Amino acid sequence: MRTRWLVLGLCLFLAAPLAAQESALSPSLPSAPQPRPQTAPEDLFPWQIHLGYEYLRVDSGGGVHFGLHGFTTSGTRFFNDWLGVEASVSGAFGSPFGIPTRWFWYGAGPKIAWRHYSRVHPWGHVLAGGARIRVVQSAGVPAAINSFSWVAGGGADIRLNGRLAWRVEADYVNTRFSSATQHNSRYRSGIVLNF
Repeated sequence: MRTRWLVLGLCLFLAAPLAAQESALSPSLPSAPQPRPQTAPEDLFPWQIHLGYEYLRVDSGGGVHFGLHGFTTSGTRFFNDWLGVEASVSGAFGSPFGIPTRWFWYGAGPKIAWRHYSRVHPWGHVLAGGARIRVVQSAGVPAAINSFSWVAGGGADIRLNGRLAWRVEADYVNTRFSSATQHNSRYRSGIVLNF
């Protein structure tokens, strides 16, 4: 069996120079350089609307984390082909440890995107705003607290056609509930409409 593989490999090794000589001897026209795929300027729409799913990993302090699932929506206005302003609102819900919990986030800030030369457009953003968490206490009485919050992260928009794209995103979310800093993370995915 080993001899067969050795003979096959030797034949392929010796046939390669013959194939190269044949292509060098046969006349052929030089091939035209292939153009780089580029997004046409008319395809760079100034507005984006995103709707999707969000998974939020909440830091509740002391090394205890829990996950919430929810929705996300954002709008972006680009002023040129790379710089825009984004506004975002999201909500996540769940019952970690048997406690009904609701989380809402809102904010705005700059967004930088690379929207050229491919169907994948990577981007990054920094947003500032607020977060609100609402829990139902043991007596059935809801309690809610608010916090200043900021977000830093990024993702990529994968173009499906001229106006639609699919977004994947990961963000660090900083909050300060009850005089303690929480280091949260969120992961998002959903549809993007360009217009």
